[in-house]
Amino acid sequence: MQKYLFVLGRNPELSIMETSSFLISNNYKYRIVSFNKSAAIIELETKNLQEIQQKLGSIVKIGKILIECNFEKEAFKKELNKIDLIKQKKFFYAINNFSSSHNIANYFKDYLKKKFKEEKTRAVLKHGKHEVFANPSQVLSWKLIESETDFLICTFEKKIYFATTITSSNPKELEQRDNGRPAQKPLQAVSIRLAKILVNLSHAKEGDTIFDPFCGIGTVLMEAMNSGKNAVGIDKDEEMIDSAKRNLNWFKKQGMRRKESCKKI
Repeated sequence: MQKYLFVLGRNPELSIMETSSFLISNNYKYRIVSFNKSAAIIELETKNLQEIQQKLGSIVKIGKILIECNFEKEAFKKELNKIDLIKQKKFFYAINNFSSSHNIANYFKDYLKKKFKEEKTRAVLKHGKHEVFANPSQVLSWKLIESETDFLICTFEKKIYFATTITSSNPKELEQRDNGRPAQKPLQAVSIRLAKILVNLSHAKEGDTIFDPFCGIGTVLMEAMNSGKNAVGIDKDEEMIDSAKRNLNWFKKQGMRRKESCKKI
């Protein structure tokens, strides 16, 4: 099995619970090696990381672990020299530190600067306003997955884990699905991200039926259908029932359009 670094959401316990529930209900072989408030090391047997990322609501991004070594700079340097980190001559990159210590991250930053200079590479370090961390929107807009230069560093139990991001959540896709629905009730509806989490926590498998007794405008029902499950909802408010029907009909049509686009391609 391959080890991956899962970047957790704001509530790490919830992220671990959702991920475990999803992996169990979908019959994935996995083992949680360790985790902290920001990231988890998960041993996993699969090639469908993009699909896992798309169906999880609380995982920010997933990286493939390239290095696992002792918590020593020389050991880390030795392992870094074994892998080909630079595949282009011009690119953006980001360093995401999920350890309590900044020493290793700063060492890696200096290591890259020296390597870029030696190889005459034009690389620009990108990060947010307050920390060296690339959020999903930045990862996608800076094309860090394509260049394999969204670097992730985490330390657990005197070990260094080094990974590159291979898949990330897509905020724009969720926003488009949320804002595109014909019926909107911002004050009453749960977010699409939360709906994903609730569906996964149910441990329902593909083809199972999820029942939502307070379905509102149908967000949970929509995400259940999006993950290959059947969905049934009720609500005492007739306006909500009408809104849910409109949204679900819209969602079904969107699915048909995606299938037609795939056929044309």
